[in-house]
Amino acid sequence: MLQISIDALRYDLYKEIGYDENFVSFLSKNFGFWSVYLYWKEFECYSVEKIIENNKNSVIDLGAGHSVYENKNHLNRIKNSLKGHIVILLLPSKDINESFEILCNRLEIKRNEKDINLHFLMNTSNKELADFTVYTKNKTPNETCEEITSFIKNILEPKH
Repeated sequence: MLQISIDALRYDLYKEIGYDENFVSFLSKNFGFWSVYLYWKEFECYSVEKIIENNKNSVIDLGAGHSVYENKNHLNRIKNSLKGHIVILLLPSKDINESFEILCNRLEIKRNEKDINLHFLMNTSNKELADFTVYTKNKTPNETCEEITSFIKNILEPKH
């Protein structure tokens, strides 16, 4: 099974539909990060749709931004793309503030990046897309993997 990170492929995919780095620079300079964030959304939708369409039997890591949408049309496009796929959300904790603190410490998030990361946690898109949420606080990577594997087996194996 292939593991694919959309973040690693994003800019090549964005360019397929007209992503403009000069326009991003203009937006950032004149209107700030949030304008860039909103500009990315159409490109993020396209990337998710394309990767899911072309990689049916893969584990696809959506990262943070590719699973969070302000626009219901964008969110619905992603929901449609994910139909028939198992979507697992990984979070440190059920508590948003605790998750935020853990992620900031774990990832050494810079102060100017904190607002977007808190937004990712507070937005409801992830929960709407996920079939199952795994809380990783106090779990080893192996324990997290076992929980995910168990969930998937329960879905895929016929009940007796």
